[in-house]
Amino acid sequence: MSMVVYRLQRTKYAHSREDILSGEDARITGGRWNPVGVPLIYTSATPELAHSEYIIHQKFLPPPSCNLIMIQVPDESIIKLPLETLSEGWRNYQRYGLTQYTNEVWLKEQQSLVLQVPSAIVPMSFSYQSPTPRHQASQYY
Repeated sequence: MSMVVYRLQRTKYAHSREDILSGEDARITGGRWNPVGVPLIYTSATPELAHSEYIIHQKFLPPPSCNLIMIQVPDESIIKLPLETLSEGWRNYQRYGLTQYTNEVWLKEQQSLVLQVPSAIVPMSFSYQSPTPRHQASQYY
């Protein structure tokens, strides 16, 4: 079995599969689950959550033209990070170090292609993080 995850990507950066799966935006800017310098592909459980996550992180409104990307992921390639394992305050942007460390451990251990994490915006929904295809754990791409 497999599931579909969603990514909203600016149209001007969605030219090819390599562009979409590069993790370059996250590498340049860093984020809740990755420090600057570490590429990561951020996706969401639903198109609506992908849109919400994208809008929340925009500096400009209205946001630029975007494409909704759907990525099929094998179920067996996902490890779930339970909400109760996260430190108090993990949703606070000033405490990104907590979630970045959790993700760093996952990336180093290469246990799976995808890490399912609670959404910071809608904690009862999920976001999915994945290393780039160049990462050793990305044998599923």
